[in-house]
Amino acid sequence: MSNLVAAVCCCAVSVPIIYYGGEHCFSGGDDPLNRAPLWPTAFDQSGAQFHWYQVLLGWRAFAALALLPLDMLLLDESVMAFSRGANTFVALTNSVGGKPQTRTVAQSPFAPGAHICNIFAQLQDCIVTDAQSGSWQLKLDGGEVKVYVPHVHAQSFLASPHAAGIDWAVLASGMPGRAPAASAGSSVMRQHRQDKLHRIALE
Repeated sequence: MSNLVAAVCCCAVSVPIIYYGGEHCFSGGDDPLNRAPLWPTAFDQSGAQFHWYQVLLGWRAFAALALLPLDMLLLDESVMAFSRGANTFVALTNSVGGKPQTRTVAQSPFAPGAHICNIFAQLQDCIVTDAQSGSWQLKLDGGEVKVYVPHVHAQSFLASPHAAGIDWAVLASGMPGRAPAASAGSSVMRQHRQDKLHRIALE
């Protein structure tokens, strides 16, 4: 579910606010299991969640999403999709661990015959909209988020400084249906939780 929240936070009309450690999959909230300190991770950047945020925030900056209007295009019990301006279509499903979701997108910012790609898939998940109606089929696995943009813009984004440093293999390991890549952040959080519980037991 954290990826769904991150997508809305980074792509909707808002100022993205990330609770510290969220990019490292830190958990915990109230005492006694509150957040672990970040510095023992050496500000680790090897986890899939870190690169997930890098893609979202990189595209937000590249496409200047903060300046663009939002239009809600799909909304039902399992799928939400909205556009930001003429070049960004964000879709997500809350069917985490459930069956894949398929929807016909009859209204989108893209023209008939447009070649569009999901920015999370490095030009490997691309679609051509219907030449007459402009409609297309949206497919989402359980808990998946996709951000479709024109192919030429996806190419430019991938070649830009905004996408520099993204580890696409690690990112893919954290996609729905795959085991997430371990990171130093998750191990620090586990150790912090164990230490905290041990101290409580001794009190």
